[in-house]
Amino acid sequence: MIQIVDNKFIGTGRTALIELLELTITDNWIARFERVSFDHNYCMHLTTQDATGNAATVMLTGSAAIVTGNHIKSTPRGAGYFSVNFNNMPGPLIGNVYHREAVNHVAFPVPENAFNMIA
Repeated sequence: MIQIVDNKFIGTGRTALIELLELTITDNWIARFERVSFDHNYCMHLTTQDATGNAATVMLTGSAAIVTGNHIKSTPRGAGYFSVNFNNMPGPLIGNVYHREAVNHVAFPVPENAFNMIA
């Protein structure tokens, strides 16, 4: 398990500001965090290049995640970075304020913007 709680991340770059990786050892064994908790963080991602694909300010990898109470922003606003890339992990995404929606998030039973603010 990893807990990333109450931090301030400010940085530049064309890749994610925060990224959890996984390593495939064999076809049946993957080294990664089992549970991921990303809570009450402030992220400011400064970039000049337009993002393509599923580029995101926060890239999370694991078996299940909780993402709550974060402020996530990338500039310039039109750069195209998603706020969080879940890499198809299930888990709640609640009470965040961010510049763009999450991507690769397993469907939550309600619309994303019912519990999060895109500003």
